[in-house]
Amino acid sequence: MIVALFCFGMLLTTLPAGVEEQAPPAYRISGVVVDAVTGVPVAHAEVSISEGTEGTKSTAGDDGRFVFQGLEAAKYPLFATAQGYVREGYNQHGAFQTAIAVGNGLDSEHLIFRLRRQVIITGRVSDEHGEAVRQAQVMLFGTESTSGRHARFVQAQMQTDDLGEYRFGRLQPGKYYMAVVARPWYAQTGFSYLPEQDGNSLRSRNRGPSRDPSLDVVYPITFYPGVTEEQAAGELNLTAGDKVEANVQLQAVPAVHVRLTNLPVGENAIQIGANEKLFGTMEMGLGFASAQISPSEYEVAGLPPGDVKLIVNQSEPRGRALELSEQM
Repeated sequence: MIVALFCFGMLLTTLPAGVEEQAPPAYRISGVVVDAVTGVPVAHAEVSISEGTEGTKSTAGDDGRFVFQGLEAAKYPLFATAQGYVREGYNQHGAFQTAIAVGNGLDSEHLIFRLRRQVIITGRVSDEHGEAVRQAQVMLFGTESTSGRHARFVQAQMQTDDLGEYRFGRLQPGKYYMAVVARPWYAQTGFSYLPEQDGNSLRSRNRGPSRDPSLDVVYPITFYPGVTEEQAAGELNLTAGDKVEANVQLQAVPAVHVRLTNLPVGENAIQIGANEKLFGTMEMGLGFASAQISPSEYEVAGLPPGDVKLIVNQSEPRGRALELSEQM
């Protein structure tokens, strides 16, 4: 009995009569997901909110309505997606979206989330004879406006299949450009300046009977709808729900050969790279072949015509790299 009275006294000391712990108020985020064009509710859309590094998901009902309960006062990024629609943030425009503010006096329970249908771009890459070009690299460029200027960036890229076909899905409405990089399967890269020892004389290998100059060809980087000038690239201006076919036909052209002279002579090997810049943003690495003509000369072969940058590196004894570049 004495022990029981002692414990009761401790309880009164810890929680005085009439004082209760107050739980923080709980808030809700709720609303309806609708088609951005028709305004019709999107059934069973997947809606999510971000809480720091954590995320919480909810599935909308048949009427497109969703709810998140028991939330603390804060700002929550809100996202939604559904079959046939892109995943996007609430009121998203480009890279920006509106976070939902939750707290006293704030209305976060009558949201209308306008979800846009996906854009789909499909097509086929073919050669000058209409045959499929397999494993061609297709790059899709999106656009965004920054400081009043329209910048282009790589949105997605993929390779064509055995039928030369490709497909980009779940794209947001907007303006797109496309570029294709490929190599003719029959191409045979030769060297024009590489000498071959023949007794006491040297003769150019490109004059040898085994090499067919007509096969020393490349595909230039080609932009939709089949042009090689970046300024002439066609624009795909797509609205919600569009599905378009964008075919590209490639045309083989003679490969470019470059002779590099007066290169540094040393114990370490020369390393050569080649790239071409697309839309001022992406450095595209190019395939090519190279061979040493003499201690200070190299030939670079198999290059496409265009504004190509060659980079030459040689590691010096102290580890410092020498870089040379040439615009073609």
